[in-house]
Amino acid sequence: MLAIPVFGDQQGNSLRAQYRGIAIQVPYFDLTHEAFGSALHKLLIDPTYRENARKTSAVFRDNPLPPLEKAVFWVEYVARHSGAKHLRTAANDLYWFQYMLLDVLLLVSFVVVLMAWTTKK
Repeated sequence: MLAIPVFGDQQGNSLRAQYRGIAIQVPYFDLTHEAFGSALHKLLIDPTYRENARKTSAVFRDNPLPPLEKAVFWVEYVARHSGAKHLRTAANDLYWFQYMLLDVLLLVSFVVVLMAWTTKK
C-alpha cells in the first residue's frame, strides 16, 4: 500500500501500516514525482510487502463465522431475548442534562465562582 495521509487519523494509520511492513508512507507535503515513483517502485519490487500483506489478510479473514452469519446471529439473539435490554448502554437511562454533563459543568462552575469570590473577599 502506498499511503499518502492528508488529515485526521490517516497519519497514524499509515504509520502503523508502514511499521507492519505492508505500506510505505509518503507525506502529502513532501509528495514529489521522485518520492512517489521511488516508493511505488520499492513496493512493486520488494516481495516482503506482498508477503506481509498476505499474512495480514489471512489474519483478518480468519473468523469463526462469516460476517453475514454473525449479523444473523445477533439479530436472532436480540429477538430471542426481547430486545436484549442487558446489552443497552447505561447512557440510555440518563437524563439529557446528565448525558451532556451539564450537572458536572454546573458544579465545577459553582466551585470556581465560589473560590474566586472567596479570594476576592
